[in-house]
Amino acid sequence: MSRFAERLGPPNPRTFDYQFDGVTVEGLVGVEYHFGPRFSVFGDYKLSFATNDADLVGGGSLETDVWTNHVTFGVAYHFGGAPVPDAPY
Repeated sequence: MSRFAERLGPPNPRTFDYQFDGVTVEGLVGVEYHFGPRFSVFGDYKLSFATNDADLVGGGSLETDVWTNHVTFGVAYHFGGAPVPDAPY
């Protein structure tokens, strides 16, 4: 047996199966402001929630709730077609 194999020890069971383990919910809100016929700026916020309850190979389980926040800002250039008309006031 090599010294490398001795350091690793016995093989560990791994969980690579697909399984239904919970529910995921997402919410998204965003705004966009046009400041010219082809340019705009935008901002988005997305909240994601997932609850997980999975069985592991070799016994045991995994239970966790995951909350993720995403914030995006950017500048957009609108190619082709007619420019965005001005909003009526």
